[in-house]
Amino acid sequence: APLPASSVITGGFGEIRSNHFHAGLDFSTGGRVGVEVRSPLSGWVERIRSSGVGYGRSIYLHTEDGRLLVFGHLDAYAPVLAAFVDSVQRASGQYEQDVFPERDRFRFKSGDLLAWTGSSGAGGPHMHLEVRRVDLALSPLRAGFEAPDNDMPRLISLTLEPIDSHSWVERRASPLTRTLRETPDTILVEGRVRSVVHALDALAGHTDLPIWSVSLRSGAVDVEARLDSISWDGEMSQIDLLVDRGRIAGTGGWVLWAPAGFRPRFLRTSAPDSLEAGTIAMHPGDAPRPVALRATDAAGNTVERVVVLRAPGANETGPDTTRVGAGRPLAELQWMFSALPDRNLRVRVAGAPAGLRQVRIERGREGRGATAATWDGTAWVAVLEMNGIPDEEGFWIKGVSGDGKAYWQRGSFRVWPAGTDMLMQADAAVSVGIGVDQVFEPLVSLTRMLPLDPAPGGGRVAVAPTLQWLPADLPIRRPVRLVLGLPPGIANDRVSIYRRDGAGRPWEFMRARYDSVTHGFLQDVPQLGEFALLRDDVPPVVKLAAPPRRVGAAAYSRWTLRAEVSDSGSGVEGRESHFRVDGGWVPSEYDSEEGELRWRPLVPPLPGRHSFEVVVTDRAGLRTVKRGSFVLDSTKR
Repeated sequence: APLPASSVITGGFGEIRSNHFHAGLDFSTGGRVGVEVRSPLSGWVERIRSSGVGYGRSIYLHTEDGRLLVFGHLDAYAPVLAAFVDSVQRASGQYEQDVFPERDRFRFKSGDLLAWTGSSGAGGPHMHLEVRRVDLALSPLRAGFEAPDNDMPRLISLTLEPIDSHSWVERRASPLTRTLRETPDTILVEGRVRSVVHALDALAGHTDLPIWSVSLRSGAVDVEARLDSISWDGEMSQIDLLVDRGRIAGTGGWVLWAPAGFRPRFLRTSAPDSLEAGTIAMHPGDAPRPVALRATDAAGNTVERVVVLRAPGANETGPDTTRVGAGRPLAELQWMFSALPDRNLRVRVAGAPAGLRQVRIERGREGRGATAATWDGTAWVAVLEMNGIPDEEGFWIKGVSGDGKAYWQRGSFRVWPAGTDMLMQADAAVSVGIGVDQVFEPLVSLTRMLPLDPAPGGGRVAVAPTLQWLPADLPIRRPVRLVLGLPPGIANDRVSIYRRDGAGRPWEFMRARYDSVTHGFLQDVPQLGEFALLRDDVPPVVKLAAPPRRVGAAAYSRWTLRAEVSDSGSGVEGRESHFRVDGGWVPSEYDSEEGELRWRPLVPPLPGRHSFEVVVTDRAGLRTVKRGSFVLDSTKR
């Protein structure tokens, strides 16, 4: 173990976090910084990184047996490594470094001091450990790291999702989630559905760790998701296909399904590649069908549950259209979309008047593909077959209001085929396109232009209408090209593409490339969503902090010069933000989570008064400069 035995695992391999796949184990340090990290095996340091984001300060130890151990979020390196990194930083004036020492320059034996733990890069005080081989991140609990595990995993829920316009669960078009219990539940299913299984592991009292293996068996359907490893080169995008982060029901469970012609490496199934894997079909007259679910952790502890699916009886076929809508109507309807196999599309409409009934959702004014909608408790839902695309007719929701009058409203979306190697011109100044090699299966996407945002916030100004490119959670295999053109007469300085998941969510800066020929911005985007051209007009905010007058007692120097920095527009550009101390640039770390710019020298300055200035630049090029001084009474520890 690299840490004392009292350190417990609080994060596991396979967690799907807000913006990344967690490819290792997290160890708690009890909220402390400066716990000794010792080499678990003998080897040599292959790589050292210092960064204010990601793994922060990190060490990559190549062990004698060929594994690569990654230690992240460190506070300081062992003295010989710290001196090496410091010399590179001072020579370049840049804190951010990624260096590869020659083999055997820095060798460590098992038990030698490697570093001290910290919170650099992300999160509070803890340590991140990965096990790699070549480009694969291996599950440490399956690749040599031993941790006692007598706790059983938990099977939490099963979600069944109808995947075409002739399928329903409990006579509804929306996904249904059921909590799993020891006594089997029975669920009414008609047509074709796929499954999402949510399970968690427990280890040494920590109960919310990711599970190693989840499987489902029902008749001829046999499918398992197993996370032994993941490739950094090309497999990370498959997680959006296999984990329900909001695309289906938002449970965070594993989607035990794959399209025909594609098999994620994590998915094991008896179905041939030419067929869908994991689809369960139930038709009127079918006998009840048990579905066996299993969750197994890395130590082999297993839990099982059973759910029974039953086919509809004589008066239970088709959607239930007897429900009446409830809730408060909205000034503007909320249209939400989920892409389904074979270019089916689930359409969800919220904000219609209460008391609405006999609701259907249609394509175009002529009612092509009209489908009866079902009420899911908060919105009207229907699945439509999207044949004959592309089209610009959009969607209509129609029904009968509580006073017996006809009701209809339009959603003016353009529908495009995803995976056809065609470029779609969404507007005179906008083009979008999704090629066949950029998605896992043929789906559909939708676009519409929204009016110029009068107040995007953060000191930004909108210079062009917003593009909605949906569904925001469409699984993308490779980034897709987006082009947003500037309106005539608008300059391109301090302008870039920003993205958000939807209205009310924060805008995120994207480092788009400006093309002077087309007078537009180009960006390859890994996710769909809402996109806008915004200009950042407000420089960063800087607040100086007084450093301590003495160097505290510790195994290594932690004396630090700090400044609180923030930028609500494009965001702080860490590599262009520095301290200058006594007239010279010093390597400065930007911590985006804490909102701090820091200079922590290997050796503190000499006693006496020192002058400094801090230069903070945002990603739009705006700059703020502040000056100050500090006094150091003593450097003795």
